[in-house]
This record gives sequence, C-alpha cells and structure tokens, in this order.
Amino acid sequence: MVSSGLEIDKSTWEHLDAHLDAALDRTGAARESYLEGLGPEDRAALRELLKHADRSGPVEELLMLTAAASEPVIGSWRLGPEIGAGGMSTVYEAHHVDASLDLRGAMKLLRGGPGTAHFVERFQQERDILIGLRHPHIVGVFDGGTTAAGTPYYVMERIEGPAWSEWCSANPLRERVRRLIQICRAVDYAHQRLIVHCDLKPANLLFDGEGEPRVLDFGIAKLLALGEQTMTGQRMLTPRWSAPEQVSGAAVTTRTDVHALGLLLWSTITERVPRESLSGTALLADVGVRPLPAPSTVASVARGDLDAIVLRATALDPAHRYRSAAELADDLQRYLDGEAVIARAGARWYTFSRWLRSHRRSVLAGGVIIALVIGWSISTAAQNAQIAAERDAARQAARRAKTSQELLVGLLESADPANARGESLTAREVLDAGVRELQIGSVDPDLRGELLTVIGRVQLAVGDEEAARASLEEARSLTLEALGPDDRRTLEASLQLCRTIHPEGDAAGLARTLALLPWLRGPDNADLRAAALLHAAELHGDLKEFELCRGRAEEAAAVYDELGDVRHGARARAVQGFAAHRLGDEQGRELLVRALADLEGLFGTRVHPEIADMLHELTMMSEADDTVRIAREVVEIRRTLDGGGWRTAVALNNLGLALEGSRPEESLSLLREGVALASEALGATHPRVESLRVNLGAVHMTSGDPLEGERVLRRVLDNPRASAATRERARVYLERTTPAAAEG
Repeated sequence: MVSSGLEIDKSTWEHLDAHLDAALDRTGAARESYLEGLGPEDRAALRELLKHADRSGPVEELLMLTAAASEPVIGSWRLGPEIGAGGMSTVYEAHHVDASLDLRGAMKLLRGGPGTAHFVERFQQERDILIGLRHPHIVGVFDGGTTAAGTPYYVMERIEGPAWSEWCSANPLRERVRRLIQICRAVDYAHQRLIVHCDLKPANLLFDGEGEPRVLDFGIAKLLALGEQTMTGQRMLTPRWSAPEQVSGAAVTTRTDVHALGLLLWSTITERVPRESLSGTALLADVGVRPLPAPSTVASVARGDLDAIVLRATALDPAHRYRSAAELADDLQRYLDGEAVIARAGARWYTFSRWLRSHRRSVLAGGVIIALVIGWSISTAAQNAQIAAERDAARQAARRAKTSQELLVGLLESADPANARGESLTAREVLDAGVRELQIGSVDPDLRGELLTVIGRVQLAVGDEEAARASLEEARSLTLEALGPDDRRTLEASLQLCRTIHPEGDAAGLARTLALLPWLRGPDNADLRAAALLHAAELHGDLKEFELCRGRAEEAAAVYDELGDVRHGARARAVQGFAAHRLGDEQGRELLVRALADLEGLFGTRVHPEIADMLHELTMMSEADDTVRIAREVVEIRRTLDGGGWRTAVALNNLGLALEGSRPEESLSLLREGVALASEALGATHPRVESLRVNLGAVHMTSGDPLEGERVLRRVLDNPRASAATRERARVYLERTTPAAAEG
C-alpha cells in the first residue's frame, strides 16, 4: 500500500501492480507514452502512485529551488529541464556555472535511500571511487555531492544517442552480440576495481554520438570492499532484471552482474523482455526459483551455442555461472568466431565439429592438419604417423559429413512434388526412400549404421514401429560388426532398438533394456544410461511394477540433474511421480506438478507435446472436475500441434473416458472421433487403433447400447493384428454382458 494519504484497496492495487511495474521500468517520454495507452481511470490512479513514488527528496527540493530562481543551481551546476525519471531518481540537464568551460552533463538526484546517515556515507564512498572510473564504454561521473537538504547527487556525461533496445531492433544479431561483448568488457573493468553494478538493464545502456555503447548508473553500484550484504529493506533492484540472490537478499557478487548480462543477452537475441507475462509478487517469486527459458523458445536462431551461453550465465546458483564478465565475453567471441564455446564443454563431437568448421577449407583442400605432439620423447617417425592418422581422420570426417548432407538433401528433394510426380509424400514414404538410398549407396558400414539409427528414431516418432525396428536392428548389426559392442554408436543403436515395441511384449523389452545397463558405465555414456533407466522405469510402470518404476525413474532424474538436462530430468520426475501416486504416496502429484513447471519454464509455453503428455498423467491424479478440465486442455494442445493425427486421437479418447459417467453422449462422440482419426493416421487395423476401439465398445456397453458395444468389441477380437492385451480387454467387457463371448 502507499502511504501519505493515498488510499488504495487490495483489488485495485492488484490490478494496478503490473502497470506500476511497467511504468517504473520506463522514463521520460517512454513512460508518458505508456500512460497514455491506459484507460482514463487507470491512468489517473497510476499518475497518483507515481507522484508518491517520486516524492522522496529530489523532486520536492527542486520545486523549492525553482520557486526561488528560474534556473536552480546545485553545487557548480545550473539545472535545465528534466530529461528522465525512474523509480529511484530524476535526471536533469546540467550546465557548469562557469560558462567559459562549456561543460554539459546530466545531474542525477537520488533519493536518500532508507533515509539514514549510513546510506549517505556509503553513497559518498561510492561517488569518490566512481569519479575515477574511466572506460570508453562506461558513462563517466565527473562531479558529485549532496544538496543543502542532504540529498545525494552526481553529475555524469550527457549521452544523447539511441537506447539499447531501439538500436538492437535496427541491427543484425551478430552486431548486437559484438556490442554486448563490449558491455561485458566494461562491466569486467569495473569488477576489477571491486565495483558491481547491481542494476544492469536496457534502460541503463545508451549509444553515444559516435555509435559506441555506454553503461550508465554505476552510481548506485555496490562496492565489494565494503563487505556488506544488502538488507531486505534496502534492496535497490529492478525485479525483471535481477538475480535470485538479489531477490532473496543474499550476498551480491560479480556473478550477480554476470546474471544480468545473461538476461540482457536473452533480450538482445529475442527483442523481448524476460518473463514478460509476469509482474509484481509473481515476478519476484519466479526470479528466485525458476530458470530462465532458453532464448530459442522465442527465437530459433539461438538454438545451440547462444542457448547454452544464456543458460549458463543465468543459472540460479551463482557457482554454476561464468566466473566473470570477461569469461562470458570470451565465450560470446568464440560464438562469433565459429569456435567451440565453453558453455557446451564436454561434448566431444560438438567440439570436433566446431574445429572442422573453422578449418573446413584446409580439411577439404587436402588435409592441412595441425597435430598435437604429446610428450617430448616422441620420435619423428611417430609424429609423422600421428599427422597422417589425423589427416586421414579429418578427411574421413569430411566424407562422412558430406554423405550425411547428401542424404538429407536427397530426402528433402524426394518430398518435393516436382520430383514426386505431383504427389505429396508422407513422412513414412520419405523415410523409406532414405533407407533404400542407404542400401544401394556405397556408404561405410559404421556411418550407415549411424544414419539408420537416426532414421529409426524418426520412424518411431511418426508411429511406424515395424519400420523403426527393422532400421534399428540393421543399425545395431552394422555398428556392432564395424565398431564392437562397447562403442557409443553401437550402444545408442541398441538403446533405440529397446525403445521399439517388441512383438513379445513389455517384459521382453524391459529385459533387453536392463541387459544393456552394465554396458553404459562411465561419464561418456551418462546420457545413454539415464535414457535407459528412464525407459526401464516406463516399462516397469506398464507392467504395474510401481516400486521398481519409482526407483529407476529417481535414478534417471539424478543423472539428468547432474548433466544439467532440465528437459529429460523433468520427464524422469514425472514418471517417478506417477509411480509414487500409484503407490499411495501423496508426494507423487507434487513431483509431477514440479516437472510440469520445469518444462513450462524451459519451453516458455504450455503448447508443447511433452507438456500435453504430462498433463494427461496429471488427469489420473486429479479430482473428477479437474480431470475433465485438464483433459480438454490436452485436446486443445494436441489439435494445435498435431491437427488430426494419432496423438490428437489419444487425447480425444482420454477426454471421452473422463466424461463417460457424467456426459455419455459427448463421451461416445469423442471416442468415435478418436477412433476415426487414429484409423486415418495409422490404418483401420493397426494395433493401437484397436486399443482405442476397445474403449469405444466398452462405453457403448455401459451407456445402454450393448448390441453396438458387442459389435465393436467383436471386431477387435476378429483382428489378428490386435495385441494379446487388447484382445483380453475386449473379452472381459464382452463377458460382462454375454457369457458366450468367451468362446470368441
């Protein structure tokens, strides 16, 4: 609430809170433009709030000075018009009283902090050091003091170029990154002098007349040499641009500014503000506990290096961020130079591919390779052999990359209606063409195995289990023969094969997966081990072995957490939560809700297939009304993402089952639509379609139409492609109405 006679009830405050946050983030004309865009009542109330927010010393004092003189003077400076205002200060044009100096600046009058002598003393200590802060990308402070009323002020250079956000919107991404590197170097310069900015944000970055970026507002920076922690009541921060430790009141370090630079990088890439949908207390809570979503969730150009750099810089734990602003600048320079960034250190293929990219001309022109000489005692002959081996490896890598590229281009060309005789090919037909191309082409066995593994994974993703199994079995045979049983490529093909639906059922698939685990030891295979543990957990769940399911999922989540893999870690926690719920553990639902929050934070949206999967699992842990509401949301997400595909059919089926007791007619309509969509996507006799058809028949039975239910269920029994489990379910439903059905 606001004091000094301004009374605002709770509901009005909650309504105005977001607008106040946005207005305080703006100054001058930008704030006025924002206010003009509001309704009359909101605008009037917000102006009153801002009047009270700004009434902390400098404005009232200046009014008194103005009453006595047309051009008020503070210290050695004659003040001109106001040129900006924020939640903590007001800035005025300033000219030195000695006209012969022709010295122009900008005077910032700050509030007196918490109103204590201690704050003024601290400000004076900061001012004395900041006056000596000289860097081409930092706005210089060349005078300061306190007014007669005790209000601190300082005078800085007058910068009249465009604001950071305005400049970024008019320039390409690489140039924006290059300029942010300059900002990082300037911040590191201040850090070397034990000064932390504490309020880095776009409003504090301007471009000067020569087009160079400059950092403002080091005048409220924290001096590490003072050895203080900022107390809750004294926090000076902009929530949207703050680090978790600022929100919680923990110690501020140079890595606090690294976090802010990461937020600036996110905004520079996406041209949006972070967490733009949040404000007030919700924003503060989110900053403290939820990681920033990757910038590629907004701008796909960031996928890869920039994602990794942003997420490292903005890690919740300061220990996991870059050690300095200079280290962040160095990694951004590596990105611009096409070199491997340290944010993705440890991925050997990524590092090698970056090396190839930066040396591609040498490699493709004949292999001018720089060999690392290990040990001073290696003979000249050994060195020559090393060089020859690396040259051959590079040439082979180039050939492999070219083969992979040609296969991809060939697949895309085959989907072109001009090459497909005017027909639109399905994803399965395009993948089948890729498999045929690999069979007739002269491709090395190990590379053919790698490519078939990729194709098999995509075939599995589009629902073609039989083709996926064939591709993955061949991939495993090829890599096993060429590379041996313990090579990562063989293990990856084997794991993907475990993920296909085996004719002998889930138990056999589980046995294969568990047999693979002993081969997946060591840090280089940690991601594969986590994937195998998660798959085993899911199969344990399908077999109703929920204690084993929970244990495997918990182990998988621990590995993913160690790897920093938020996405798969959330999936593992969801499986763990589902199993815990089935075991009667109340924490099961909490685990699933946490996993959902992690994914939503990572993706920046709820419209995502993995979100839909988890929401479906949440329906099985919710009360009836919540179950229907969540199931409807899943249908909408699936329709948005998949249109009328298999996954939409499953969502319709699940919603239909949720409505069986309360709205039987709508339930049957949804189940029929689901079966129709599934038949169109997979074929009318596909085993998965028959699984949905059983549900349709069962609801007919319970909704007063047993004849239609019996007809549907007998159709399932007559289909030899239906799985044993599906046929057994059909028999059970039939036996409930007619004992003779058992003979079928």
